[in-house]
Amino acid sequence: MPAKRIRVSSDDTTYYTLPGNQGEKTTEVATVNDTIYGQTFESNDTSLGQWSVTANGIFKNVAGYLVTIKKSGSPTVITDEATTLVSGKTYQITSAAKRALDLGTALTVKDGSTNVTAQIESIDYLNGLITFKSSYTVAGAITVTGAYLPLSTLAKGRSFNLTQNAAEIDDTVYEVAQANNGNRTFDPGLRAVAREGGGGYDATNANLTAIYARQVLIIEIAPKGDANTFFRGYFKYNRHNQSGDVGALEEEGLTFGLYVPDGDLVAKPFSWYINNSSTLNMAIQKVLAAWAAETPIYVQYLENGTTGTQGQAIVTEASLANALDGLNEFSFTFRGSGVQTAVT
Repeated sequence: MPAKRIRVSSDDTTYYTLPGNQGEKTTEVATVNDTIYGQTFESNDTSLGQWSVTANGIFKNVAGYLVTIKKSGSPTVITDEATTLVSGKTYQITSAAKRALDLGTALTVKDGSTNVTAQIESIDYLNGLITFKSSYTVAGAITVTGAYLPLSTLAKGRSFNLTQNAAEIDDTVYEVAQANNGNRTFDPGLRAVAREGGGGYDATNANLTAIYARQVLIIEIAPKGDANTFFRGYFKYNRHNQSGDVGALEEEGLTFGLYVPDGDLVAKPFSWYINNSSTLNMAIQKVLAAWAAETPIYVQYLENGTTGTQGQAIVTEASLANALDGLNEFSFTFRGSGVQTAVT
């Protein structure tokens, strides 16, 4: 029996197969009532069409229990901290333990002994990345003075859900619909991120105190428990609950909403970090990158692994669920933008 495949591509040339086992494609056209005088049955005609694909993706060879979940602590001062050139005009703090920078502490960036903070274009506070303006040329060693947030294990976790969604903006116009066989087109809108977690209650986590303090914290989750694949974001507690039967484990549930800091230099409030040593499937990496950059992606739905349909889409969901005794499993939704074509 031929094996079904769902594949994605950023350029419509090189396609990667999602490592999933569930997928569905839906195609529909809107109906309009065109019943006229003299007719005794309601009549319906068809109007604009649209399509979507849903699929899962499994982080292969990574058991659920390997995940590490961390949260930020109190700011710790760094002085003339060394950086390493990443590419172009972007430098990263060399010490991985000191890359989660404190938003509340002013940063001073030096090129050799010269203060060049005014030459910064953006700062990725989550990952310790400093990008200079295109007009500036670095002359010496780049160092950073400020404060970082030490990350420590969030104890007693047993599961988590990361929700990553993007709104759909219908930008269909006459000429576009006419050119693509009457199909709607879409752009991605506002992205939303939330994180839920559950586990055993631990008073030393002080989660109840933090929710009343309206505390902003960085949360880091590494599905494989390594430094090659993880996400970080600024979050605020917005729900805490406890429950448990007599003589049973006291359970704790936490819900966090993404917090987007103010500031012209703040590069992003949430991001995935996936380096060249990551074992995360390339298809999943392509989907996460498209969602983060709000760029289209091409999707092939091949019911027998060879033939089917393909088209351009936007990523409206790229969520991740984990359980201690389960897997790291992604859930993807692609909203087709424009016409589908046959893959033969």
